[in-house]
Amino acid sequence: MSCVIMGLRSGSKGVIGKNIRPLCGKPLFRWSLDAAIKSSSVRNIIVSSDSCEYLDLVRGLKKVIPLLRPKNLATDQSTDEEYIVHAIDYFGDTIFNVNCVIIRACATSPFQTSQDYDILVKVLTSSTPGKSCMAVAECGVPMEKTMILDRNNNLVTTGKQSRVIMPRQKCSKLFKRSNLIGIRRDDFIASRSLALLPAYPVFIPKERSIDIDTEHDFLLAQMLLTHYIDNSININSFSSWSYKDI
Repeated sequence: MSCVIMGLRSGSKGVIGKNIRPLCGKPLFRWSLDAAIKSSSVRNIIVSSDSCEYLDLVRGLKKVIPLLRPKNLATDQSTDEEYIVHAIDYFGDTIFNVNCVIIRACATSPFQTSQDYDILVKVLTSSTPGKSCMAVAECGVPMEKTMILDRNNNLVTTGKQSRVIMPRQKCSKLFKRSNLIGIRRDDFIASRSLALLPAYPVFIPKERSIDIDTEHDFLLAQMLLTHYIDNSININSFSSWSYKDI
C-alpha cells in the first residue's frame, strides 16, 4: 500500500499565498495533487495543513484525506518529517501499515506527473539497494564548475574541481532533488528521516523539474504551462525513468 503526504502550509512569505495561488486555471498545489490522484499506484493522499481554509479546498477529492496539523508544526523552521510523524501518529496502522510506502509530495511542483508517483512506488515495493527513493533532475552546471563562498567571502571549490578547466564532456553529472521523496514506513519510523542515503534515483527531465519558490519561478511555470496547453503538449511526454526500467 502507498500513501502520499503533501504539506500545504499557509503563511508563505516569499510568494504570498503561494500554495493556493492560481496557476493556469487552478491553485498551484492542485497540479501535483491531481497527478497523485491519477496515479494507479497511490491508494491514499493525506494533505496536511495548519489552515482550515486550505483543507476545505481538498475535501471531497478522490483518495484525499485532509488533516489539520498544529501551528507549531507549520512554522518556517518546521521540517517535513515533523508533519509526517504527526500523520503517522494520528492515523496509525489504519493507513500506515507495515508494508506502506510513504511518498512526500510538494505543493510547489506543478510539473509532477502520475508516472513519477507510479515509478517511485514501483521502486520501493521491489528489492532495490537504496534506503529511500528520490526523483532527481540533472543540474545545468556540473560539480566541477560549482563554487561556494568561504568565511571570508572568497570563492572556493567544493572539493571535486581541479585547477585545470575541464571540458564539459569530462565533467561528472550533478543532480538536484525534484521534490518527490519515497521511503518505506519502517525505515522512516526508525530514522525519522525522509532522505536516507544511499538513495535510489528516479530521473525527471529538466523540463519538469521546476519548483516554485520565487515570483520568477512562478512566472516561468506559468509561461511553460501556457505554452504546453496552447500547443496541446502533454507533459507526460517528458517521461521519467529509473534503472528498473532499463
